[in-house]
This record gives sequence, structure tokens and C-alpha cells, in this order.
Amino acid sequence: MYWYVGMLEMHRWLAVASVLVFALRALDEVARTRWLSDGRGKVMSILLDVPLTISGLSLWGLLQTSLVNEPWLAVKFLLLAVYVGLGALALRAKTREGELLALVLALTCMALLFGVAMTRDPFLGL
Repeated sequence: MYWYVGMLEMHRWLAVASVLVFALRALDEVARTRWLSDGRGKVMSILLDVPLTISGLSLWGLLQTSLVNEPWLAVKFLLLAVYVGLGALALRAKTREGELLALVLALTCMALLFGVAMTRDPFLGL
């Protein structure tokens, strides 16, 4: 269990950093500043998302459970997939309105994901 606590803490910080980098990249696109469009933003995302994914899968392995037994984890994976799709849309949308809508929806999805992860309740107490 010693490894679990350290890995969980690292996973949480990587998740926060990853969302912040995504938000900065998306806002950079919306504002048309292109400061992070030269590849730096993408590299930062990769440098955060790879260890984030490895730590997340490691935590799942340390739990030694299935998604059927832990519905909050299944909801977390579902929200993660939706977040990734909306995030990609936010960074590639053709209009500012589309970028903003996808950005807001992606960040809302991530807020729900954080809530599910912190409470381990797939319905967030509803």
C-alpha cells in the first residue's frame, strides 16, 4: 500500500498539470496568440500525459479490481475518453465559437472526472 499512496499523489499532480497545459493551449488557440502552437504546448502535453497514463494504469493494477466491481472507475474512464475527444476538438475547431464551446465542455468533463475520482462515487452523491 506504500506505493499506492505515492503513486496516487503523483497521479493527482500530473492530472492538474495536464489540465492546466490543455487549458493554456486551448486559450492560446482561441486568442490566436499562437505562443504554444509552435510545438512547445504539444511537447509539454506529451511529457505530462505519458507519466499520467502510466501512473493511472499502475494505480488500477494496484487496486486489483475490475471496472465492473468499481463503477466509479468505469465512469472515470468514460469521462476521460469524452474529455480527450472534446480536447482534440477544442484544439482543432474551425471557429472561435467552436473552440470555446469544446473548451468549456472539455473542462466541465474534467471537473466531473475529478469529482468522481475524489469521491469514488459515479453519481457524485446525486
